[in-house]
Amino acid sequence: MVAQVTAITQEPPSTADPANFDTEADAFLGALPNFQDQLNAVALEVNNTSNLINGYYATSTTTATPSVTTISFTLQQANKSFVVGQPVSVYDISTPDTRYMVGTVYSFVPATGVMQVAVTTAVGTQGSNWAVASTAPFIDNSPALKALAILTFIGY
Repeated sequence: MVAQVTAITQEPPSTADPANFDTEADAFLGALPNFQDQLNAVALEVNNTSNLINGYYATSTTTATPSVTTISFTLQQANKSFVVGQPVSVYDISTPDTRYMVGTVYSFVPATGVMQVAVTTAVGTQGSNWAVASTAPFIDNSPALKALAILTFIGY
């Protein structure tokens, strides 16, 4: 199902009604976290759909433990557009901010979907519900920049 965003029905507070301002402000601000979560879900779907259309997003059920090495994945979708040397993020679909890898495509056979990723950054524990997506190359080895790029890609 496509992610849905529920409209915020609470009117923003107004200084024209100072007696109710605090109560209305609390109600309005209380609706924002759920709204943000819903917008993030939509952004993730838009990003994934966009990459899927372009051939630079795939999924894999290969069991793998994030580590700085070369890891093989069998993509569930064949004939994708990845190329050797391309920067990619590999992240757990259900916990993308705590289980992920960043690296480059080491080898790829489009017809079979077999891809090896030379991992340069690894976070988390073993998983088998991966998304593999094209990502921007990193200019330096800063963990903060890598985290920012991953979080931006996944919609945070």
